Amino acid sequence: MKKSIIIFGLLISSLTFFAQDIDLDSKFIRNTITSPDGGFFIINTDAEYPIKFWLRADGQVNWYLDGQDMFIRDGDFQSLGQYDFLHIDGTEGRIGFNILAGELPLTSSITLHGSIATRVRILDGSNSYAIKQDDHILIIDKDDNTTNVMELPAVEFSKGREYIFKRNGNNSGKIEVKPKNGEYLNGEQNGKITLNTDNSSLEVVCDGSGWWTISELSAVAQEEISTDITLGSAKLVEVIFLTDAPIVITLPDVVKYDGQRYIIKRNDATAHDPEYTNDILSIKPASGVFLDQYSNGSPYTMPNDWESVTIQSNGARWLILSNYGH
Repeated sequence: MKKSIIIFGLLISSLTFFAQDIDLDSKFIRNTITSPDGGFFIINTDAEYPIKFWLRADGQVNWYLDGQDMFIRDGDFQSLGQYDFLHIDGTEGRIGFNILAGELPLTSSITLHGSIATRVRILDGSNSYAIKQDDHILIIDKDDNTTNVMELPAVEFSKGREYIFKRNGNNSGKIEVKPKNGEYLNGEQNGKITLNTDNSSLEVVCDGSGWWTISELSAVAQEEISTDITLGSAKLVEVIFLTDAPIVITLPDVVKYDGQRYIIKRNDATAHDPEYTNDILSIKPASGVFLDQYSNGSPYTMPNDWESVTIQSNGARWLILSNYGH
């Protein structure tokens, strides 16, 4: 019967080695290591640190590259037409996947030639959700009018982690992305970002002390009105007069809607005979708040068809950014 020798070791104060026979015909290797410091070693006695590879009894694996490359290769190790499923640069600390010979040396910390698959979780937006370590992309179906929270993980365990949110659903409900209580989003303690509209999306990253927005896309929600209204999430508002009576648009809470921008456009639905004379569109802020120089008692008016105005909150007052036909 053909025999070969493999070395197993027990690490005490120095390395002591015991030879064990391996029966190659039996197609398995077994050695019992009772000491927690035991293991399988590959050594270089001429090196300053002799152990090059150590498979410990508890399953831990230590591989010391000492400035050399490691690879898992398809075919002949010496072939110039090599294909490395995995290649590690032991000098620069770089790792590559699906690497051809002509693509070495590696130039970045991670090089991947191929597609990436990541976890995509589909959520029912009628319930709040605590985001997990194994989440990455979250698609949230929101078909009701409630407000639900996507709670980000604790920053202590999330440094460098990214999450991407995508909202589906046209109803008036809101999806709020928030950190854990007392933690920060965009430098604001207990800050939040609201996904108000269908197809809105958000990407955030953690720097170890808080969460920061990388990108945010809010699809424009359009609303057509013909009666008095207090504005909400819709950013593009078309006003159509169906009767000879004034219409009043009231702006929402200037603090809550900090950064909110509205485009309000007055259109003429039909030719009126006789012509309307009371069809005045007024835009007014809440009591005690200003829209430029206009107030709740003295609102901004749009008496003419085809007029438009763009308004935005700065957290303290509403500002007129532009108007047309006024």
